[in-house]
Amino acid sequence: MATAATAPTAPVATTPARTTTPAKTIKPKLTVKRSDSQQVKGETRVKLTIRAKLKGKAVAGKVRIYINGDRVKTKKLKKGKATYTLPKKLKKGTKKIKVTFVPTAATKASSSRPIARTSKTVRVKVISQGAAIKKEALKYRGVRYRYGGTSPKTGFDCAGFVRYVYKKAGIAKLPRSSSSQRHVGKVVSRKKAKVGDIIWTPGHVGIYLGGNKQIDAPRPGKTIQVRKIWQRNPVFINL
Repeated sequence: MATAATAPTAPVATTPARTTTPAKTIKPKLTVKRSDSQQVKGETRVKLTIRAKLKGKAVAGKVRIYINGDRVKTKKLKKGKATYTLPKKLKKGTKKIKVTFVPTAATKASSSRPIARTSKTVRVKVISQGAAIKKEALKYRGVRYRYGGTSPKTGFDCAGFVRYVYKKAGIAKLPRSSSSQRHVGKVVSRKKAKVGDIIWTPGHVGIYLGGNKQIDAPRPGKTIQVRKIWQRNPVFINL
């Protein structure tokens, strides 16, 4: 018995799959401002002011703060802003501080495009007390001596110079007269004296720079200068 021929099956038309292009992410603008580029170990602290904006407006989220790769703090932004003060006892050296912005779920949901995390890095140098005093003191080489002077604009006398430098370096607020400065801090031997210590003799004070050098405001007609320690048996005072 003959078998009927089977008609060929027509190919089924397929619609090519559509490829969707992922939406481009947008990055908030993150700024990190330092109150200073350096801090003195154990004395001063640098404050960071952090702001995040999206299309010119404050954005909600949090920031993660890292110091040399270690996360030290997470802060919630309030009206797009947060502040953080560095630890007082950071070790000496240059610290790499990275701040990373992380948007909230609500911020993500309210945006038509994905919001990316964004980071900003700043550096802060941590220096010793002595280095801070020395750096500040050397700025005023050449400023004239003036009896009773307390500023670089009008001139310095010896005690006015030491007091001004210590204050500007963020170390201490010293008394005005050399006789009063004799009684601050701790008296140390010359062998144990450190850069930045006060050198005192009756009627005169200067700042120890190490070795056999000091910086001071000598006398009328002279200017602030680095010179050898000329005093006999000076008193070294460490704060």
